[in-house]
Amino acid sequence: MLTYHKTTEEEKFEVGGWRYDGEYAVYDLPPYEEQLKLRMGLANPKNCFYSFTDGDRLIGFINLIERETEVFFGIGVAPALCGRGYGREITEAACALSHQLFPGKPVFLEVQTWNTRAVRCYEKAGFRIVGEPVKRMKPSGEVLYYRMTEDETAVSEAAVRKARPEDAEAAAALASRMWEGHDPRELADEFRELINSEEAAVFLKYNGGKPVAFAQCQLRHDYVEGTESSPVGYLEGVFVEDGCRRKGYAAELLAACEKWAKGMGCAEFASDCELGNETSLKFHIAMGFEEANRIICFRKKL
Repeated sequence: MLTYHKTTEEEKFEVGGWRYDGEYAVYDLPPYEEQLKLRMGLANPKNCFYSFTDGDRLIGFINLIERETEVFFGIGVAPALCGRGYGREITEAACALSHQLFPGKPVFLEVQTWNTRAVRCYEKAGFRIVGEPVKRMKPSGEVLYYRMTEDETAVSEAAVRKARPEDAEAAAALASRMWEGHDPRELADEFRELINSEEAAVFLKYNGGKPVAFAQCQLRHDYVEGTESSPVGYLEGVFVEDGCRRKGYAAELLAACEKWAKGMGCAEFASDCELGNETSLKFHIAMGFEEANRIICFRKKL
């Protein structure tokens, strides 16, 4: 599972040493030391870089630049890992992150017209070519670029929406796959109550107009481990369908939950996971949570 974080100085030095083969060498960057002197590229403070890693291995990076009405997106994948599907995975996650950071602004990119491999990658990630190629002058001469933007239909059909009472069955169907052993009909009744409650919220993530993920959060007024305020926003559950994972959907849902909690006056947001759930632990750490405590719960019948 790829995770992302703000690109570190050490990673910028590593990226500055990447070298691509053949015609792809046009994507080689100067050594980071040179970029620092010129305050360009990875050293340009106007750029917003995020690294994508698999464990300790740097897989690629992205750059998101907010414009007045849209967001520019750039990407780089480690030379030895090109052509393995990481580009599409990172692009989809980058779009989700951009929507989280810059709500309402579509993402666009530019790619050299000869780079059919990259064009196919972006098309699979939901982008399309708009207009005629654009000419740009480079030290090597005139270069043609395609401008590509997110498909508007795909964007509208991939929204995160706060659930309404009529969405209770859809939320319950997803929840029953995470909380096994629960009756979807009973869950639907519970979700209907949560949706109607002023102290809870349920969010659905859509793909192609179909709900494929959900998150449930609510206010907790009792003490929450590691917190210093009350009430605290609490992530009660988040689930993404198997075929839609590793696309940043859970991060989008979490952002919606955090925004809701902040709007309810919360200064802190908390969550939990089972001790053996390493996947959930990695997700929480990647999303900026800090581990507060580890406990074992007990019970006995009376």
